[in-house]
Amino acid sequence: MNKNTKSFLQRASLSIVGLHLALFSVGANAQSVDCDATSYSPATWTQSFSASALGFTQAEHDFVLPAVTDCSYGGVTITLSWESPTGLDDLDLSVDYPDGTSASAENGGSDPEVLNYASGQAGTYAATVSGFINGPTEITVTMQAALVSGSTPTPTPTPTATPTPPPGGEPQVVVAVIDSAINPYHEFYYEQDVRVTDAMLAAFGVGEEHRFELTRSGNIAADIAADMEQVWSKVVRGQSYYFEGTNLIVRSESGDGVTPLVPSTDKSPHGVGTSSAVLYANPDAVILFIETEGALGNDAAQEYAFTHPLVDVINTSYGYQDPAIGTPLPLPFSYSFSFEGVVEQGKLFFCSAGNGNGVTALGGGPGPWWSVGVSGFEEGSSEGDTQVFSNNLADFVADYTQQLPYCMDCESGIDDFVPGTSFSSPQAAGVASKIIQEARRLVGHEGGIKDVDGAPVMAAGSGFTINNWFVRRAMEQAARIPGLLDYDPINAVFDLGAVPINPVAPWLQIGWGDLSYDPQYHVVDSALAHLNLLPAGEGETAIAREKAPGFCEFQTALIDFRYEYWNMIDGVSLDENPFIYCQDTLGVHESNDPGGNPQDADGDGTVDGLDPCPDDAADACSDPDSDGDGVPDSTDNCPDVANSEQTDSDGDGEGDACDATPNGGGGTDTDGDGVQDSVDNCPAIANTDQADADSDGFGDACDLTVSLAASPATSDVDDGDVTLTATVTNPSGGELRYFFYFGDGNNALNQTTSSVSHDYPNAGSYTAHVVVVEDENNSA
Repeated sequence: MNKNTKSFLQRASLSIVGLHLALFSVGANAQSVDCDATSYSPATWTQSFSASALGFTQAEHDFVLPAVTDCSYGGVTITLSWESPTGLDDLDLSVDYPDGTSASAENGGSDPEVLNYASGQAGTYAATVSGFINGPTEITVTMQAALVSGSTPTPTPTPTATPTPPPGGEPQVVVAVIDSAINPYHEFYYEQDVRVTDAMLAAFGVGEEHRFELTRSGNIAADIAADMEQVWSKVVRGQSYYFEGTNLIVRSESGDGVTPLVPSTDKSPHGVGTSSAVLYANPDAVILFIETEGALGNDAAQEYAFTHPLVDVINTSYGYQDPAIGTPLPLPFSYSFSFEGVVEQGKLFFCSAGNGNGVTALGGGPGPWWSVGVSGFEEGSSEGDTQVFSNNLADFVADYTQQLPYCMDCESGIDDFVPGTSFSSPQAAGVASKIIQEARRLVGHEGGIKDVDGAPVMAAGSGFTINNWFVRRAMEQAARIPGLLDYDPINAVFDLGAVPINPVAPWLQIGWGDLSYDPQYHVVDSALAHLNLLPAGEGETAIAREKAPGFCEFQTALIDFRYEYWNMIDGVSLDENPFIYCQDTLGVHESNDPGGNPQDADGDGTVDGLDPCPDDAADACSDPDSDGDGVPDSTDNCPDVANSEQTDSDGDGEGDACDATPNGGGGTDTDGDGVQDSVDNCPAIANTDQADADSDGFGDACDLTVSLAASPATSDVDDGDVTLTATVTNPSGGELRYFFYFGDGNNALNQTTSSVSHDYPNAGSYTAHVVVVEDENNSA
C-alpha cells in the first residue's frame, strides 16, 4: 500500500494533534483603515484559558483586515503571549490565512509564539490557540499589519563571504535528512567549514545554475524578496541545489500547493531543528536536505535518499500517530526503500521512535531490524529518562530537549527548548556520521560507500574493512549508560517528568544507551576503539566499553523478534542474516563481532594496524639506519637506500630502490605503470603520477565522463514522451549503473541500461540529470 494514502502522518515532536474543541469563537467587524498610518491592528484578543493537557483545550478567534483602496497591506504579524506563574506552560498558535494556506507556531513552551505572513492581504485570519500542557492562564493575541503606500523598495543585496574551500584530503560523509522545510538564511548553517566539493555537487546533479549565494542582511523578508528573481523563482521540485558557504545540498519533494524551498512561516521549522541537530553532533557532515512539507514520508523523497550512492546516513523524524492522543500506531509496512538502502547499499538509517507510549519495534520507520530507532533521554540537567513522553524498547536514546535553531522567519537565534524524539534521532545520526568520518580518516578511505569483494563498505584501507553493521555494533557497545549518581531529582521536576535510570534493567528504558556527542562521554572514541582503530586505554581513561550482563541478551531477543516480524511483513527472504551479534550468555547466537580488541603492542597510542613501527614506541618516527628517508627499519623495504616513497612495483617486499629486478614478480600491476593494483587509484590505466584533481579517490586517467541527451529534442515534444540517453566515457571498462532523475519528482534508479523513457504528464520545463556509477563506485 502506498504510504502517501495513509492518514495521521505526524512529525514525531511534542506538537501532538489534539481534539478540536472550539471553546470560544467570535468574529470581528470590519473597521476603517487610516492609510496615513504605518500599520493597522484589529482589536486585541484576550481571554481566560483553562487548564489543558495534550491539546485538549482550544480557543478560536477571527481577525479581519478590511479592504483598502489608498494603500496596501505589507507583512502581517500575529503574536500569542500568556501569563505563566510556573514558567512551564506550553501553548501553540495556528492561523488559517485568507488565501487558504495555514501556519503554526509550536516552539516548545517559548513565550511568545509568533507567526509572520509575508504577503499581507485583506480578509479573515482565523487564529486558534491550543494548550499542550498548561494551567489556567490569561492569553493575549495581537495582530499587526504593515501599511504600504506605493511599491516596496527592494533592499540592496549583501553577498555572503567567500566560502571556505574544502580541506584537501579530508574524508567526507553525507547525511540525508527528510523533513518538513529548511531555512538556509539562518546564520547557523554558515558556521561550519565547507566540506562540499565540486565532485560531490556533480554527483547530486547540481550544476553551476543550481548554486545560489543568498542575500543575508538580517531582514529575512527583505532578503527573500531580493533573491526572488535570481534564486527562488528558478527552484523546481525534483532538482537538487547548493547554497554557497554552507554544507547544505537541498531538494524539494513537497506536496501540492507548497512553493518549493522558499522559507516561510506557512512551513514548519521542524526540518531546521532536525538538520541542525545533525550538525551539532558532527559539524563536518554534509547535509542532503529533502523538503517534504505537505507530503511527509512520500516515496519520491525516500527513494532519492535511500538509493543515492553518495548518501551514507539517512534520518527521518515522522511517523503515524493516533490524532487524538498522539500515540504512535503499529504499522504493517516499513518505510519505502529503507531495506534497499541499508541491506543492499550499506547505509545506516535512523528514525525517531515517536512521542508517546508506543512500542518502537512495531513502527514502520524505527521498527524494522535494519532501522535504528532512537527514543528520548533528558541529557544535561536531570540526566533522567523521559519514557513517559517517548516510545519504549528503542535501539538507543539521545538528548530529548536541545538548544537548536528553530524558525522559518529569522536569520539568527537559538531556541533554548526544542523537545521531542524528532531531535534525538538526528543527533544520533550525527554521532554515527562522525564515527564513519573518523574511521575513514584513520584508514585512509576516500569517497563514500564502496564495493569491496562484492559487498558495500563504509571505510576500507590499511587492512581494515568496516561496513554499516560493524559501525552499528560499535555504537551499541559505545553508548553511555547513565548511573543513579548522575540523576538530579531537583532538575528532574522541570524536565518532563524525568526519572532515574533503573540500574537493575536499564535496557528497558534506554536500549543500548545514550548516543551523546558530548566529548566527556567518549561515545565516538569508544566506537572507534571497538572498530579496532583506537587503543582501549585503562582504568578511568578506558575508552572501550563493556556492557553489563542483560544488555546483550535482551537486545538480541528484541532484534530476533524484529527480524522474524519484519521479514514476514515485507516478504523478505535472505540467504544470510547480515546482523553482527554481541556475545550473549544464553548461547542464542554465537558472536560474529570482529571488534573490541584493539592491539597496541608498543603502547604508543597508535593501534598496530595503523602504526608504522608497531613494536618500537621509542623509534616510531625515527630513521635508525640513517639512510635519510625518515622511514624506520621496521617498515623500511630498502633500509640501506633513501627511498621515502617506498615503491615496491613487483610486491616482493624489496623497494624498487634496492631491488635488482623491480618488476620481476610479486604483486599485481595490471596496467604496467609501476604502481601495484593495491595502491593504484586507476589500476586499469597507466597513470604513474596518480593525479586525482577532484579528490574522489579515483585517478584522473580513469575518471568517468557523462553527457545526457533527450529524444526527441525537448522543443519538439508534443506528447510528453521523452527518451533520455546517457553517453559515458569509461576508461576502466567496469560495469556501470545509471540513476536517472527526470526533474518532475520521478526517478529511474539503479538501471543497467544507458537509455530510459519517461512520460511527462504536464507541460513545462524540466531539468533532468543522470548519475553514473562504476562497479568500484567511481561516479560522474
